[in-house]
Amino acid sequence: SSNTVTTNLLDQYTLAASKTPLAATFRPGENTAFVLRLENNGSGDLYNVTISDNLGGGGAAAPLLYNQGSLRVYVNGVLVPVTPTVAAGTLTVVIPGVLPAGGVVLAVYTAQVRPDVAFALQSITNITANGGSAAGTPVTVTPAPTAVLLRDAYADVTLYKEADKQNVMAGDSLAYTFPLTNAGNQAADDVTLTDTLPAGYAVTQV
Repeated sequence: SSNTVTTNLLDQYTLAASKTPLAATFRPGENTAFVLRLENNGSGDLYNVTISDNLGGGGAAAPLLYNQGSLRVYVNGVLVPVTPTVAAGTLTVVIPGVLPAGGVVLAVYTAQVRPDVAFALQSITNITANGGSAAGTPVTVTPAPTAVLLRDAYADVTLYKEADKQNVMAGDSLAYTFPLTNAGNQAADDVTLTDTLPAGYAVTQV
């Protein structure tokens, strides 16, 4: 009789990563949060583990604006101090110390969606490291993990009240206008305007 057993041979230096938004949709001007998970799934230690997040597109007009001070990084469940940098629309952070085999990094941050953003966001994160030593073989995550956010479908109605005069006397007429704006991307149904006039006022024309 005979028997066969299978054993997986791990690469010495390899890194897996994923990026997850905590909301499925976005609205312009609002904040949204992301969680990045990195795992050293090789058999050797990794150094200089670096995250470069292009915040939805990179460049000065990147759709996401990183909220300063929001980044939190945990290595194997322990909060570690980091000092991220933001330049040319890219958020960069270097994980301090060594990430041992089997080690896991969780990075959490929030960002504001630009008020004038007009498309679905696709935030790409590039992650690199060095294997074995600080000057060791470069290790990259391929493909780079992405997080897709779709624009929310909503109506956003804003109302202002304006008067044609700043000062009036008893018996004068006063005209009000009501600019009504829908800043959302869906029609607003059954919009009702109610204006309660002070005592002594009477509507003369609508």
